[in-house]
Amino acid sequence: MKINFKLYPNRVSEPIVFIHGNLASHRWWAPTVENLNPSGSSPILAIDLRGCGDNEVWPAEESFTLKDLAEDVLETIR
Repeated sequence: MKINFKLYPNRVSEPIVFIHGNLASHRWWAPTVENLNPSGSSPILAIDLRGCGDNEVWPAEESFTLKDLAEDVLETIR
């Protein structure tokens, strides 16, 4: 499964991964990123969770667990 994300390169001193809450998207974090003063060469990564944002709509008859979401995030940042 392909997970959508927004990469903001060269923004901070240490990499940051932003994960939105229920039924939101990576866009939730845009105001936060815009208000940060660029202070380094590391990226910010804002991820759309499975079934949210610009990802495929998840079929209602299929379920997933918090572990599935965590594995999606790990796979994306690798």
